[in-house]
Amino acid sequence: PIEARIDAARHAAEHGHDALTDDLLKAQAGEDRQVLLRERCLLALRRGRSQEVCTWLIETEAELEPLNRLLLAQVLVATGQHEAAGRQLEHIDDQQDPGLVRGRDQMRIRLDLIMGNTAQARDRARALWRRDPEDLGSAVLLAQALIDHDPGEAHHLLCQRTWPITEQDGEFVVTSACLHLDQAPMDDALHRLLRYRHHLADLSSHHPIAALLVMAWPSLSPGGSSKDRPVNPTALPPLPTMLRRLALALSDHGHAPLAAHCLTTVRVHRRDQGRLADLAVDLLASAGQRRAALALAWRQRRFLRLLRRLLPGTVQRPRP
Repeated sequence: PIEARIDAARHAAEHGHDALTDDLLKAQAGEDRQVLLRERCLLALRRGRSQEVCTWLIETEAELEPLNRLLLAQVLVATGQHEAAGRQLEHIDDQQDPGLVRGRDQMRIRLDLIMGNTAQARDRARALWRRDPEDLGSAVLLAQALIDHDPGEAHHLLCQRTWPITEQDGEFVVTSACLHLDQAPMDDALHRLLRYRHHLADLSSHHPIAALLVMAWPSLSPGGSSKDRPVNPTALPPLPTMLRRLALALSDHGHAPLAAHCLTTVRVHRRDQGRLADLAVDLLASAGQRRAALALAWRQRRFLRLLRRLLPGTVQRPRP
């Protein structure tokens, strides 16, 4: 039976016996082969083997069923092959299972966001969410598409009602936390972070935004180590108040250079760029890193602010 074959494939993959898994796949045909291929790929993805999974799926591209074709599109996105991912989605038509069609549409929106097609992403995300307002995945995508256009609406969408969340809803947890840090009073935002602390602690090992949040507020992951966390400030959304609060918290816990990097890396509206750059200089200077502060002030062309912030005796701790 197929269940026994899946168990054998899982056992082989878990112990690194890819040759045995290859033999199992070759012995199957049709739907059974597709099921085994998917199980093999999912097991490998849990072990961070995205490139190998991409190779396996491309080798059998001509025979892929729609569900595995969607998986290939997801892996192509994860490996930075965005145009190739879009081509895979074209093979999934509207006559497929509704859940599969929704997955295809969600992937198209993610591709739009990645490639900077924000207006198209908003239109598609809003249309998808209106088809099923109770679908959390669609709500998260709409909120992400709204972040740089109307963060207040994005916050209202995710944070003004209670959504049932599971371990699979990491994007909701991270997006909701960022929006609350930007839109809500600080006490409310910290309360929301504490509500999500178990999710954020688990996510911090592989999600760059969760890793930054846990480094800024270590109580979210007591006893956790920042070593090997995937810190990547470019993943942060362009929310100025959230960036300011995150940077202050990072600096308070000894991460002033990282805080400055967060403030000057994310592309925000021009009216906010100067204030965030000034804060980055302040945090470096307050941490005793005057040379780094001077270099940053020079790069950011904050000439009029430079002397006032870096002359001896003029540096003050920024207010939260």
